[in-house]
Amino acid sequence: MCNPLLSSPYYVRVAAILLVFLFVNSPICPAGFTCQDNERQALFQFKIGLKDPGNRLSSWDVSVTTDCCLWKGVSCDNRTGHVIGLDLHNDHNEHQHRYQEQSVSDDRWALGGELSPCLLAIEHLTTLDLSGNYFGNMLIPRFLGSFKQLATLRLSRAGFGGRIPHQLGNLLSLHQLDLSNNGHSLLLDDCWWLSNLTSLQHLDLSFVNFGIAANWLEALNALHSILEIRLSQCGLLNGIPSSFQHLNLTSLVTLDLSDNYSNSTLPTWLFDLKSLQNLFLRGNYFYGSIPASIGNMSSLTVLELSDRFSLRGSIPGALGNLCKLQQLDLTWSPLRQNLSDMKEIFSGCIKNSLTKLSLRGASLSGYLPEWIGDFQNLKILDLSMNSLSGKLPSSLGRLLSLQQLSLYGNELNGDVPETIGWLSELVILKLGLNSFKGGLSENFFANLTKLKNLGLSSTSLALNVRPDWKPLFRLEYINMSSCILGPQFPSWIKTQESLSSLHMYDVNISDSIPDWFWNFSSSLEFIDLSHNGIRGMLPDLSELADSKLTYVDLSCNLLEGTVPQFPKSISYLFLSNNSFSGLIPPGIHKTMPKLQYLFLSKNNLSGSIPLFPCNLEELIALDLSNNHLSGELPDCWKGSSNLQDLDFSQNEISGQIPISISHLTSLEHLILRGNRLSGGLPSSLDSCRAMVLLDLSYNQLSGEITWMDRSFSNLKFLNLRANMFSGNLPPLSQLNSLRILDLSRNNFSGNIPKSYGNLRAMSYSLNHVPSETASYSHVAMNLEINGFYIQFSNVLNLVAAIDLSKNHLLGPIPEELTDLYGLRFLNLSGNNLTGHIPDKINLLKVLEALDLSSNNLSGAIPPSFGQLNFLSYMNLSYNNLSGRIPISGQLSTFDSTIYVGNQGLCGIPLHECQDKVSIKDEAHLTSPEIWLHLSAELVMFMLLL
Repeated sequence: MCNPLLSSPYYVRVAAILLVFLFVNSPICPAGFTCQDNERQALFQFKIGLKDPGNRLSSWDVSVTTDCCLWKGVSCDNRTGHVIGLDLHNDHNEHQHRYQEQSVSDDRWALGGELSPCLLAIEHLTTLDLSGNYFGNMLIPRFLGSFKQLATLRLSRAGFGGRIPHQLGNLLSLHQLDLSNNGHSLLLDDCWWLSNLTSLQHLDLSFVNFGIAANWLEALNALHSILEIRLSQCGLLNGIPSSFQHLNLTSLVTLDLSDNYSNSTLPTWLFDLKSLQNLFLRGNYFYGSIPASIGNMSSLTVLELSDRFSLRGSIPGALGNLCKLQQLDLTWSPLRQNLSDMKEIFSGCIKNSLTKLSLRGASLSGYLPEWIGDFQNLKILDLSMNSLSGKLPSSLGRLLSLQQLSLYGNELNGDVPETIGWLSELVILKLGLNSFKGGLSENFFANLTKLKNLGLSSTSLALNVRPDWKPLFRLEYINMSSCILGPQFPSWIKTQESLSSLHMYDVNISDSIPDWFWNFSSSLEFIDLSHNGIRGMLPDLSELADSKLTYVDLSCNLLEGTVPQFPKSISYLFLSNNSFSGLIPPGIHKTMPKLQYLFLSKNNLSGSIPLFPCNLEELIALDLSNNHLSGELPDCWKGSSNLQDLDFSQNEISGQIPISISHLTSLEHLILRGNRLSGGLPSSLDSCRAMVLLDLSYNQLSGEITWMDRSFSNLKFLNLRANMFSGNLPPLSQLNSLRILDLSRNNFSGNIPKSYGNLRAMSYSLNHVPSETASYSHVAMNLEINGFYIQFSNVLNLVAAIDLSKNHLLGPIPEELTDLYGLRFLNLSGNNLTGHIPDKINLLKVLEALDLSSNNLSGAIPPSFGQLNFLSYMNLSYNNLSGRIPISGQLSTFDSTIYVGNQGLCGIPLHECQDKVSIKDEAHLTSPEIWLHLSAELVMFMLLL
């Protein structure tokens, strides 16, 4: 609220006397009018309500100057002295992408706090700009609708939330309204107030949640003066209308409806906007075809139809007549056309105007035609991620204005033509993921002096240059992985002083890393030299001054010595599959405090695990597996930890699982396989509710497990193989996400719970795995199938398996297990199971491996086995099965070894079944008297026949 004392006559008189005194005693009087007294007071009160951590408004002080027109961000009418503009936008957030959602600013220069209604005293305000600040999800004040002369209102990226006040519809003089990028918490519940803004020319509501506002197009159609409408990522209710009558937006120049995920036909009314120059429709689910009427949009300069389109038919030839079109973006639009067949389209006047052509991921086939070199003004050509084949045409060398050439991810082959080296304006060259052959010489790069981004990965190209080559380009990004650069370390890298990202894995380097490498570029952030033969030791880099290095991958090399130290800036460090030895440095949390990922697996490290993981506040994943570590697990974990992945497997760690691990509430993967852990499984682990994978196999853990059913709702993979757990099998029926269960080689007893048939995630077939399941590229589980261990990592989510083998289980196989329709592997061997094999076994339609051997199962093999079309491994040996072996389906492909140890079985592939009744008596078998004398065994045999 405003202070009434400040508006009292007494205060005004005192302020006036003070003002005169200051002006009389000032050696230099300001020229022209100074700001009005009441407006200065209003600004001062407005400042009091603001939070200004960067002290940006330090000039708003009468001790500096009483003329508020000289205050930072304040502008006045030079005739009247009235304040007409208030520009307090935050310059420090302007690096944000225009369409990057920003609802929270962590910039120390951002203003915040409250917006005082005292601002209403500035009656002549025409411009108010608060963009780029952060007002803590505060409502946009209603009083802003009272500024009758306001022409520009910018509140973008300022952290406003809640409903947009309808009072903004009173701003009849408004020319520009920008409420964009406040996060989707800013809600537009009705659009009719927008129709009042008849003077509006520029409207940006990107990222505003339109909620129930279904009348947006009708409201905007009333804005006869509108030039620009941006409604990107607004969640437009009911999508974007396919048709609309009486369209009045005749002056519209720019329309952005991108990323609204509208699922409808391509709106026809768009092509009636004859004055439109810029049309952005990316990120929708439009289907249908592009109409020929697009040729009537003669003013069009930018057309973006990229992403998620399901277009039918070909691009209309009329598109080639858009003589002003400069940018055409059909990225990820499934055109399914042969590129060489599109000559008619691109032979029109469009070939003279286009500066950008992006058909990335557009399902194009065929070869790259010679006419592609006719686009004399083209600056960007992106044909990547298609199915283009054949050789590159030499005509590419005619694109002398080209700045970006992206052809990666195709099936192109042959040599890279030297004419590409003629493109002296080229900044980005991406040819990776193709089948090119041969090499690139120094002459090829001689004219590419402006090149900053070079992508040649997975092409098998060789770089044929002298060791002392000094290229004229200054690259910022290099990706030459799976090319041929070795065996020496490429010394020309030293000349790339602006390099920030270097990808050179699998390039046949068998040299050591030179000392100059670690500080040749002050911009270097990303290094991947993995999967080479790099040898030698690494220096101590912990004191590397001003380093920006955040990502280093040197895994799968021949590096040796102690674990190296890296600069404090490092966040991702991958050193697995080397020959590092000795102890793990205990002070890693001090030398590398920002570590998020640390992988040291498959080295020769020894000693105990230091306590540093407990003190790395940002640590997300730690992998120390496959070393020679001993001692006990750290018992220092804190509840504030962000740790998600912890892998200490295949070491020599002993002792018990520490209770403090239960504090890791974000833990998703805990892998302690192949150690010497003892004791029980702590029930406190049920606090780890985020757990997805728990692998404690091949240890010496013991005791009963009775608590697991009440937690681990996210658990997908559970492996307790080869321990000494006892008692009944643990209750698991509530683990609805579980897809792999391995409890084999323990001392569990009792029956298999019928509730295991309720493991819902195992009922998904291969084609219906839930979409929310993710890839697990750095974690793996082993399953034993037919005596072989198979490791699953990237395809973990595609596997559904149960292994309860080699325990002391009793009773029958629960028929409920046949409800697990997605089961691929089932192993119940080596127990004391009795009863029959369930007749409904055929319901497990995707079953690939079944092992029921070494039990006491009896009865016949159900004929339904023949319906298991994916069954590639089966073992029924050493049971008490009897009767004729069915020979249908996959059963006909197995040999006799899978049936041995079942004395009552007969038929192919075992010996022939012997009838126990002569042929002459067969006519009397239907007699009741005869049936009374048949044994039960013979009755079963006849029934099977």
